[in-house]
Amino acid sequence: MQQSLAHCPNLRVVNDTIPEHLLFVYEYLASDLLQFAVKDNLSDIARRRILRGALPGLAHLHANNIFTMLRKIIFQVDDQDAISEEIIARRMISHIADGPGLVGFVQTHLEEDSQQFRQLMLDVVQEFITAGNPRRPFSMWDNADEDFHEVVTRTTNLDPSRRITAEEAMEHPWFKNV
Repeated sequence: MQQSLAHCPNLRVVNDTIPEHLLFVYEYLASDLLQFAVKDNLSDIARRRILRGALPGLAHLHANNIFTMLRKIIFQVDDQDAISEEIIARRMISHIADGPGLVGFVQTHLEEDSQQFRQLMLDVVQEFITAGNPRRPFSMWDNADEDFHEVVTRTTNLDPSRRITAEEAMEHPWFKNV
């Protein structure tokens, strides 16, 4: 799989491995692009270029039937939290899931035999309702640029029928002229 992806300039493939430490070695970055993108001195256009630059690689993966769950990028969770289904459910519901997206996610992905995860989702939603701490997914924010708001909510929608692809996102007006 690594060799078939190596020609795509927007993807980084494994350069080497250290089996005794269960590590993959990649060229280029000592950290992730998100750390670079949050610098205060970056222009809006530079930030857009960074975000758009990830989309061709993602589209290439999807074209080769390789799908990813970028949990750490989306949620910025610590490794310790990454294993907790409850943490994942809380962050998905509070930051990403609007009502229709959550319903579509449950209908599409959760089979009858996944009752435990379905119950976890319901428990987390119930907690938000009763805790007096209403969730505020990005789709409910009204202080973001309209085009930016649309591209984020459409690319992160949990309902696959409402979500746009990486290829469609590259054509979004927010990325125009970058």
